[in-house]
Amino acid sequence: MQYGIKDIGFDNYYFWFYFLETAYPNGYNEEADVSVGEIIEQIFDIDINKTSNWVNNFTGYYEGVMDESDGYLKNPNILAINLAQDIVFKIEFHPGDTIYYFNDIQIGCTGPHWQLYCLTWKELIEISGKAKDSDYIFLLLLPITAITSEDNLEEIRKLIIEKISGFKAISHEKDMDLVNAIIEGLYIDEGFSEEKDLGVVCKNNYSARFPNVESMDKIRKLNKLLVQIREQ
Repeated sequence: MQYGIKDIGFDNYYFWFYFLETAYPNGYNEEADVSVGEIIEQIFDIDINKTSNWVNNFTGYYEGVMDESDGYLKNPNILAINLAQDIVFKIEFHPGDTIYYFNDIQIGCTGPHWQLYCLTWKELIEISGKAKDSDYIFLLLLPITAITSEDNLEEIRKLIIEKISGFKAISHEKDMDLVNAIIEGLYIDEGFSEEKDLGVVCKNNYSARFPNVESMDKIRKLNKLLVQIREQ
């Protein structure tokens, strides 16, 4: 089934509980000794049995799916959002993974074999800023964004706090624990660079924009799409 923005409003606690809990595989607040998933479980006061049933239904989980196909479905539920003319941002929800696309180009996933760090912080701001549903696009793309030493962490903290304020369940005292855990999960030391004939690449080998023999063509196509989004 295909879903749109109207199906995932801030009042859809089941969706956002599931999405936020699983979207940051490296999200960990060392000072508080807690992961993003653990913080989300504390924040959202939801009946765990009802939530589990909703998640299983939404992702198409059934007993044996992990053994049969490593948790991947042939026809998963999809969230599809038009970002620009002929450019669709899609998220596939599988029992064992969540996979991100721009059109048919995979730009990340947050399952056990996660691939993150696709977008620069600047690209996230530009893409979400142009979008009709800016706050939602920001939160949906944030998990596959990288933060580096070139970015202003205080500005980042302020903006993430502003965006998550749409969730009534998130109280002020939990803001910083959650935000700091998210930032830890997105921070990389390697950074990005501009390469001749490729465009922007990421030096972290867990990024969809890490240049190798298999990824060159995809990086070129992705960079062209990102230029199209920014120019429209």
